[in-house]
Amino acid sequence: CLASINLALLVVPAMARYLSSVEDTDCRVLLVRGLAKAFLAVPNLWSEYTQAFTMVVGKVNDAKGKVRVAALQLMQQMLIRHPANDGLWALLSSPLASKVGDQEESVRKAAIVAVAELCAAVPERAQVVKHAEAISFRCLDKRTAVRQLAVERLCALYRLVHERHAGLAHKFAFIPNAVFNSIHSDGQVASTVELAIPALLPAPTAVAAGADGNPDDDDGDDVDVEKAKQLLRTEDLLIASGDAKDGSRL
Repeated sequence: CLASINLALLVVPAMARYLSSVEDTDCRVLLVRGLAKAFLAVPNLWSEYTQAFTMVVGKVNDAKGKVRVAALQLMQQMLIRHPANDGLWALLSSPLASKVGDQEESVRKAAIVAVAELCAAVPERAQVVKHAEAISFRCLDKRTAVRQLAVERLCALYRLVHERHAGLAHKFAFIPNAVFNSIHSDGQVASTVELAIPALLPAPTAVAAGADGNPDDDDGDDVDVEKAKQLLRTEDLLIASGDAKDGSRL
C-alpha cells in the first residue's frame, strides 16, 4: 500500500546510515533483515536508493557470520524476484555464489541452500550453471555436514532440472560425478549418496516406458537402482580397506 511505500522511503536512508556505524552484531543482523524487507516489499526501491542497497548487500563480507548470512539471503531473494534484471544479476550473483566457499561452516551451509534454491528457481540464467558448480566443489568440503548438504541439494536440483527443464539438463551433467566423488574424501557421506541415488535417475515411469513410451522398448539404458547401491557400498568398503592398509584407520 501507499503508506508502506512512504514509510519505506523514510526509514531506508536512516537505517542504512545506522548500519554503517553500529558495532553490535545482533543489531547489524536486525538492520540487514529490516532493510531486506523494505527492498523486497517495494519494487525498484533498490534502484532508487542504490547507495543504501549497496551498503546492505556489502554486509555479505561482514566480519560476523550471522550478518553475512542475513545479507546473502537478501541477495538470493532479490535475484529470484528479478530473474530478468541483468544489472542486478551482475551485481549480486557472483558475490552470493562466492559465499559457498566461506571460511565459516554455518555460512557455507546457508550459502549452499540459498544458491541451490536460486538455481532451481531460475535454471535458465547463464550464471546458474557456474553457481551449481560452486556447490559441487563443496562435495569435497572438509566438514562432513557441508558435504552431505551439498550432495542433497545437488541431487534435488538435478532431478528438478530433468523433470521440469529437460532442455537444460545437459548443462548440469557434471552433478552425478561430483556427488559420487564426494565419497572419496573419507567415505562418511556414502550413506547420503546412497539415499540420493534415486534423485540422479530418470523418473520410474520414464524408465519403465522407454524412450518412446513403449513399455517393451528395452534399449539397454535402464538403470538398476539396487545394483547402483551395491556398487556404492563396495566402493565404500574399498575406501575403508585402503585406509586401513596405510594405517589411516583402525
